[in-house]
Amino acid sequence: MEDWARGMPTFEVLVSTILSQSTTVANERRGMEGLRDAFGTITPEKLARRRTAEIEQAIYHAGLSRQKAPRIRAIADRLVGMRSPRWEAILRQDIVGFGQHVRESFEAQIAMFPNMMKAMVAELIEQNRPRALGWKLSGAGGGGYLILVADRPIENAIQIIVRKKEI
Repeated sequence: MEDWARGMPTFEVLVSTILSQSTTVANERRGMEGLRDAFGTITPEKLARRRTAEIEQAIYHAGLSRQKAPRIRAIADRLVGMRSPRWEAILRQDIVGFGQHVRESFEAQIAMFPNMMKAMVAELIEQNRPRALGWKLSGAGGGGYLILVADRPIENAIQIIVRKKEI
């Protein structure tokens, strides 16, 4: 059996699966090509910005486009909506924005659970405030560690450098 999804991004596999319902492989592929011709690369962001009627027109050859287009659009909307501000900052490679969102998340957590902020943690945050863009406690049950987000190395901290070819 042919590996039909080889090389396809995950979202395209999902869209292809929806298009394949109650149609032939040839028509499903024509629907995918219609999407690519209309919108270029098929991503949740691109489809979430389109009207359902535009998606319906692009996938017409796959059949049942009036039923499939709203489903595809709803899934795209949901996936785009699931992205947090932290993730968006990562995608933009915006370390300052990422640090800000991490810090805001920490502050919201402390507002809900003020007893988790121990004096030692507050002291560490204050010591590193000038160098850190954001901070958050990680771990549970009184243990764990303080994560500092910084654009430069912080003395006496364990450094983790995140690199990825593709996000």
